[in-house]
Amino acid sequence: RVLFRSLDRLLDRIEASAVEHGVDGVAVCLLHSWRDPALELELADRLAARLPGRRISAGAAVSPEIRLVPRMRTTIADAALAPVIRRFLEDLGLGAVASRSCDAVLAMSSGGGLVDAAELRPAETLLSGPAAGIVGAFEAARSIGAARFVGFDMGGTSTDVARADGRVDLKDGGRVGDAEVRIPSVDLHTVRSEEHTSELQ
Repeated sequence: RVLFRSLDRLLDRIEASAVEHGVDGVAVCLLHSWRDPALELELADRLAARLPGRRISAGAAVSPEIRLVPRMRTTIADAALAPVIRRFLEDLGLGAVASRSCDAVLAMSSGGGLVDAAELRPAETLLSGPAAGIVGAFEAARSIGAARFVGFDMGGTSTDVARADGRVDLKDGGRVGDAEVRIPSVDLHTVRSEEHTSELQ
């Protein structure tokens, strides 16, 4: 039950702080939005109108699960990654992806699928590189009739290992450094990184 809906004062404070500190993204995550996201989505919409050009990430849209802390961490990661992803697409010469009239620009997600870049949630990209390697290994194995394989993807910053038996398995989240997200991701393990050995949990 919503007891308080006068959000103008709160919105004023958030807007002033975002402008003062040059914030590129804002995470909005209310305690019970998993059950009733209406107030959280309203808050996000009103912030988006006040802060054009900034990413407003709503927990109910990014990771609509019951547990607050994982939902909040995922929403914060989404807001924090947004300017990085936007600059990456702009550096590729794609400009404002959402306003392009040509064929869709596709981006790899952590779950191993291609997503229209205009609809991509930044948190979905955290493990997209390793996911692409494993999906590529799966397709290569399938092309020679191998249903079971162990994929070993060694890149410039990490070595990622995954196994498959007829399909690429998914898990409901992962951790990269201090960032923990609850987004469907290819089930893989990082056995070596450039700076230290770690394992995705």
